[in-house]
Amino acid sequence: MPTAVEGEQTQPAISAADVARWMADQSGLFIPFGLDAYAFAHPQLAAYLAAYHAAHANAALDAHWDQPEWGDVFEFYMALADPGQFVLRALAAPDDLSRTHLSAAARWTGYAAPDAAWRSRVLSELARALLQPELLPALRERALAGLLATRDKGLPFLLKRGMTHAEPMVRRLSVRGLGALGRETDLPVFIGALADPQPEIHLEALRAIASLARNGSGPATEALIKVLIEQDEDSRRMAAETLAECGEEGYQILREAAAEEDIKVRRAAVYGLAVTDQDWARELLQMMERGEKQWYVRNAVLEALNIVQARAAKAAQDPLVDLTPVVIDKQGWLVEWAAKQGVGIGVGRQATQALLKAMAEGQTPVRLAAIQTLRHTADLTYHDQLRALLYDPDREVRAAAFEALETIGQRLGLSLPR
Repeated sequence: MPTAVEGEQTQPAISAADVARWMADQSGLFIPFGLDAYAFAHPQLAAYLAAYHAAHANAALDAHWDQPEWGDVFEFYMALADPGQFVLRALAAPDDLSRTHLSAAARWTGYAAPDAAWRSRVLSELARALLQPELLPALRERALAGLLATRDKGLPFLLKRGMTHAEPMVRRLSVRGLGALGRETDLPVFIGALADPQPEIHLEALRAIASLARNGSGPATEALIKVLIEQDEDSRRMAAETLAECGEEGYQILREAAAEEDIKVRRAAVYGLAVTDQDWARELLQMMERGEKQWYVRNAVLEALNIVQARAAKAAQDPLVDLTPVVIDKQGWLVEWAAKQGVGIGVGRQATQALLKAMAEGQTPVRLAAIQTLRHTADLTYHDQLRALLYDPDREVRAAAFEALETIGQRLGLSLPR
């Protein structure tokens, strides 16, 4: 064995702990964890490295596929390995109230090969959810988000078929989805959707056209201008408000429209100016207030200035979040409602009974306030009462009950069953 030469200095041994400590101090990648350990400073980096190790070492992740704390690891893992087995497992497993497994299957499908044999099954499940009229709107919107997440080459065909569906919500979501693809070749389809009798579909179509215009599509910009000049009053206003989202080019169109001879165009431009949130637009509206002679336009100018002033006042308010715990017997709206019924609300559990009575018997605003109160208390004691409201005839009540259940489950770290 070689021996140290006489007179030669030997270097002190460096331990692994010394190297780790040096890396932690110099790289910024690690933070102290416990007495003599380190953790990654960035959870996403830790998740990627764990996924990389699992993909290259054939580590088994089967036991963790549906555990929320492993979610980031699986997002990276699906891009590094074939996601097929986990997608099929997610589709086969009983899903929860939020359809978490279906959403995960959709995201993971986006990483898969375009010709994966099981892609059609994922698309079928998502399309079925989108088309279910009895399903809550929030879940149908998530189904659309899932379809887009698959990045499947058949999406344009599927969404165009949806635009011919009898149900307005399917048509609206299909227009939104096709717009999210951002293809200028679909512009004629969006222009055709402006003939739909439902105003909300007009708005989705205009937003899709505006998105193309923001990305530099000249024909899309011309289409918005044509709507502003030729369509009915509501469509003109929506077009103007949409142009306000198109940056400097949209601003210039609104400036010119505000000086048009056609009073209908000027009136529509006023509403677009109101939502730009720009100082020059406010100044232009103030000039129009002083100089506009047509009452039809002047009335819109006054309304627009009120919108601008209300927005400015709201922005100036103290933005501090109220973190005061919700106390049911201190809710003013509940005290007022109970008084109108000729009863007191009591304190403690007695107040909760009054709250449940309001949720069951009150008018829609009262019922929504009661649901929101239970949502903020994050108490699953009244899970059954909230779940029953998922089938309430009132659409707003159904949506609020779903949001409350979902929020409570998230805060308690629980996955609520379907």
